[in-house]
Amino acid sequence: MIDKGCVRSVAVADAPGVSKPTVSRFLKGLVDEGYISTSDNRAIELTQQGLVIADEIIERHNIILDLLIGLGVERAVACEMEHIISPQCLAAFKAFAGRNPL
Repeated sequence: MIDKGCVRSVAVADAPGVSKPTVSRFLKGLVDEGYISTSDNRAIELTQQGLVIADEIIERHNIILDLLIGLGVERAVACEMEHIISPQCLAAFKAFAGRNPL
């Protein structure tokens, strides 16, 4: 599981190309969906539901990148491919990686 920590919304809004109103709308949606909680000092924390999703995303990222990079695919290309791999392909990658450690 990822470490439980918090970040302030201004830190997210300080990222290049991200506006404060966009961050506010996005964060409100994540609160409404139950993925994050916010405190009075504007700290943002993942909820248990958010941690589960974060763990799934990290696992997906690691499996896909490890496999593709292990096959000789450049990291930048593997990162692009990560976003289009279907759940069925991910399951096949997991099964393959389980039988054939890279």
